[in-house]
Formats: sequence, structure tokens, C-alpha cells
Amino acid sequence: ISSLAGLSFIFAGGEIGSLDLGHILLYGLLFQMVSVVSNQLILYVYVRILGEHKDFFSTDTIWDFSITLLVFPLAIALYISETYIGLTALLLLGIPFFTMTAIMRMYNNSEKVNSDLKKAGEIGHQLAARLSTDEVLDQFVIQVTDLFQADYAYVIDYRDGKLLMLRMFEDNQFQSLDVEPVKYNEGIAGNAIVNNTSYIYDNKAQWKGIASGYMPNDTESLMATPISRNNRIEGVLVMGSRSKHAFVHHQLQIMDILSTYFAVSLEKAGLIQKAIAKSERCGLTKLYNYRYLDEALEKSMAKVNSGELRNLSVVMMDIDRFKGINDKYGHQSGNEILVALANLLTEIVGKEGTVARYGGEEFVVLLPNYSKELAMLFAENIRKEIEKREFMIQSDLDEDRSTIPIKITMSIGVSSAPDDSDDGMAMIRNADRALYIGAKQAGRNKVAAYTK
Repeated sequence: ISSLAGLSFIFAGGEIGSLDLGHILLYGLLFQMVSVVSNQLILYVYVRILGEHKDFFSTDTIWDFSITLLVFPLAIALYISETYIGLTALLLLGIPFFTMTAIMRMYNNSEKVNSDLKKAGEIGHQLAARLSTDEVLDQFVIQVTDLFQADYAYVIDYRDGKLLMLRMFEDNQFQSLDVEPVKYNEGIAGNAIVNNTSYIYDNKAQWKGIASGYMPNDTESLMATPISRNNRIEGVLVMGSRSKHAFVHHQLQIMDILSTYFAVSLEKAGLIQKAIAKSERCGLTKLYNYRYLDEALEKSMAKVNSGELRNLSVVMMDIDRFKGINDKYGHQSGNEILVALANLLTEIVGKEGTVARYGGEEFVVLLPNYSKELAMLFAENIRKEIEKREFMIQSDLDEDRSTIPIKITMSIGVSSAPDDSDDGMAMIRNADRALYIGAKQAGRNKVAAYTK
């Protein structure tokens, strides 16, 4: 760079040792501009060769030009003074000159720190707005990767003496979690946990002997930060870059702040999810309750009416002669049957639909994209499975409280949209009508469909 700037100075007509102020200003400025521009060009080409993105006119470029222009008058004064009074000029002007240059660069670095702190605060607010733990995890990984311009980011959970991968984010995409757990004291993440310290590695040679488990082959720089909650380490964030010296010291402090935001937001989201689950679930059977069913039914009906779903079927079930079971064996025995039946229905329905306890001994299943005919077949399979199953209960009304097997049957009613109705509550009423008129009054232990 110096040679290029010097040759430009000479070929343009600059004279070394000249004391003509106009000559010095013109060709000195030429020297400085060629030096700064060539430096930026070399950096730009180097970063592009590495496959990274960099704008030529970045904030750093503007700062370099600004600092050059600010110190140029001092440089000219130093040159002229040194010509007339010798090396003493270095003490008179050189020290202030270099001090000013250092201060400007320190100011530039402090501006970067302030900018990162501001972004960290914004990320914290975004994390706090997330209502589920998965949303918090995803948002955290995406934001910190963007903030530190990393190529890779990994959130690792520390649990039961093992390090388990929770998120893998590579080249702006989440990857499947097919990495085997490792011991808590192994590798980069293990090192951060054991010593409860953050680390920056500038190149592969510094961490290659420490690494254990998964790490992309082209990784050079690494940053590892423990994630703590209530003074207890619960995980590690590991970030990687293909470039050497990609991370700087102040980013560790930023990561410490972000990790706190992350841990608090994760805890808050977990509490919210528990509260929501508690309000949406039946305390006895752990199935969805009437409140959730009502909302889910309305949302599904809206999808049917908009054409997003072709069909929607409601399957309503009621245990036959359940009062007699309670009277004979006790209400706690009846509760045991309800719990066992709820587990069985959850197993049978799986991901095909939503199972809810409607009330008492009544259960409802929502089946998206199930026509009435298909829902009838599905309901019949449920009926047969329940009919042949033995439920083990403890009779509270016997003196020895013996455990006995009993069998139950269910009457089932089916209603479908858009064939029967375009309203959610009407669907429930139709399924209920089919259950009592078509199944209960016809002898119980039957499946009946609503007919207009």
C-alpha cells in the first residue's frame, strides 16, 4: 500500500523534500487518498475471496476517510516542522498527532460497542414478546447470528451430565438435530461449562485439540458463552465463522447480556405455556377441555368456510351406563376409567385429530379433512377397540378394595361440515343428537350419523 501510494506521488509530479505549501498539500493529499482507497480495495477483495459479503462503502470505510482528513493537517505540520527543526518536531507535534489518531479509533470502537448494546436491547425486547419456548429459542438464534455476522450458531442444553443439541443454525437455515449427545466436560461447550467462562478462538489451530463432536470443517473462529439462569448453568451458545479473527472481546460482554435476556425470556415463556396448558386441559384426564374445544372448533370451521379444509367431522362419545359403574364401584373407580379411556383415545386418534373431554363421561374428537363416511369408519374402530378392552379399577366400595377388570361400551354420534352445518356449535348439537337418538335410543354401543 505504501509503495503504491509513493509511486502515485512520484508519477503525479510530487517532489520529496519540497517546502512549497501548495505542492505539499496537493501531493500529500494524493498520497493519503491513494493509501486509504488501496487499503479498502485490498480488504474488499480479500473478504470477497473468502466468500463473505462486504459493502465497499461501509461504516468502517467512512471512518477511515474521516480520520485521514482530520489528521492530514497535523501530518503536514509535522512534515514542515521536522524539515526546519529536526526530530524535536516529533515531540512537539508527533505525540499529539498519534494521540489524536488513537482517540479517534477508540471513539470508533466505542461507537461499535454502543451500536451492539442498542441492538442487544432490541433483541431482548423481541425475546420478551415471545410466548412459547420454541419461539424464544428460534428468535434468539436468528438474532445473535445476524448481530455477530456468524456463519454457524448452536444452542446446547446441559442436562443430566450430557450436552444435548437444541438448535443448529447454519448459513441462515435451521438444520435437523441428528447430533449425538456428548459428556458435559467434552469439547468447546464442555470447556465453557466446566470453567464457567466465555471463550473466543481466533483460528482453528487454537481450538482443534479441544473440539469434540460436531463442528463444520471450514470453521475458523469460535465464540462459546455459558447460558445461566438463577446462577446455574443450563446451556451453552457456540457461534462459528469461516473467517479468522471474526469475533472481538466486547462481543463476549454483549453475549453475556443477551444470554440473560434469553434465559429470562425462556423461563417466562415456559410459565406462560404452563398457565395456558392448565387453562386448556382437564385436570383429571389431561385432555383438552371444553374451552379449548370451543375455540378449536370455531377456528376449524373458519377454515372449512374459507376452503382451507375440505371437511371437518365431529365425533361425540358417551360411556354407556356410567352412573351404574359409579354406584357399584365408587366415583374414584369411575375416575380411573375416565383417565384410562382418555389415554386410550389419545393413542388411537394420534395426530389424526384433537381429543377433548366435553364434560362428565362425554368425549369429543375433531377430525380435520374427514368426510362423514370416513369419520363413521374411524368412530366404529374406536367403538370396537373400547368394547374389547378391559379397564383395571380398584373398587372403593369393597372391604378389601380389590383390583378388578371391567368392560365398558360407548355410544357415538357423528356430524360433518359442510354437509350438516357451517356453524361450530351446530356441529356439536348435531353430533349430540346423533349420539342420543341414533345410538343411545337404538340400544347403545353403536355409531350413528346425524341426518337432517
